[in-house]
Amino acid sequence: MPLSETNKPQSQSIEDLIAQLDSPTVISQGESPNRKCLKGKRTGTSFVRHNSNGTNSVPLLQKNIITSKKYTKNLKSLNNRGLPKKNGAGGKHTWGAPGCELTDYYIDSKDPNYDSEDGPDILVTNYREIDVDDFDRDIKPLVLEFFQNGDTIEVIDQLKTCRLRSRPHLVSYLVQIALENNNTCRELMSRLLRDLTYEILTEPDYSLGFDILLKNLNEITLDNPDAAEKTGTFIARAIADKVINRRYIDRFYDNQSVEEENMPDLKDSLVFKSVESARVLVTMNNHLNQLSHIWGNKGGFLAVTELVDKIKEIIQELYDSRDVDEAIRCLKELNVPHFHHELVFEVK
Repeated sequence: MPLSETNKPQSQSIEDLIAQLDSPTVISQGESPNRKCLKGKRTGTSFVRHNSNGTNSVPLLQKNIITSKKYTKNLKSLNNRGLPKKNGAGGKHTWGAPGCELTDYYIDSKDPNYDSEDGPDILVTNYREIDVDDFDRDIKPLVLEFFQNGDTIEVIDQLKTCRLRSRPHLVSYLVQIALENNNTCRELMSRLLRDLTYEILTEPDYSLGFDILLKNLNEITLDNPDAAEKTGTFIARAIADKVINRRYIDRFYDNQSVEEENMPDLKDSLVFKSVESARVLVTMNNHLNQLSHIWGNKGGFLAVTELVDKIKEIIQELYDSRDVDEAIRCLKELNVPHFHHELVFEVK
């Protein structure tokens, strides 16, 4: 028998064996699961076959990736390949991601250089209740300081820390303090009443406050004889500043509004004088432009050039009349203690 015929069954069995190794192993029902399967030797890394068209298919790159130094060093590069590190905020010579200067500065409490004083300041406000009897102790020093610096914002900030039990009485008390001072302080008080609108006080508070003031005119005129007329000027100025409505004056002459409760009696001579004074001022100034300067521009409200001219007029009048008392009176009425050096300069 030829040698080729004897080797033919052996060669066919080897080819069948290789075909069985390449094809997936399927265990039939009759075969035992503990059957030993012959495996061929292959060099390199074995791959797992997957159905790329199935519903649960997984990308082949993530499953059959070859382990190397490149991928073991930075595994995040599989998901974000090609993107800058830390969204452009990493690396040398970088100042951070675009727009990071607009965000709040973050302070880490676990930082070794952390200082508790660098943290955000937490303002704890203790509201104190102020009654009418406490106005002389708490409100009056604040108003007297306001007459010196003219800073309405500071007064508003201080009043916001207080819990006022009666706001109409506060309006009446502020006007009473202004009536005891000169026109410069009255101008400052009118500006303060205007700035307090919608910050702390409302229009009903002003209306009730002026009602309380009109009812107490009999006591106020004992120390200030012209308090009735000046109170009418305050009411007219409040109408010009849109603190109260003009309806406040008109209701005194309306027959239907006269019967309101807690309304000042117009039959009182002082109340009538005050209300009539306010009505005349508002009627004469239809556009209410002149009422904004009804107290006059004196003291710190004047420009420097105007103050210099006033000082020169006082000195010239002193040279002409030789009346020192009149010059002192005019200088006090000007109310510019911070500008008295100009008097010494002009005299020399």
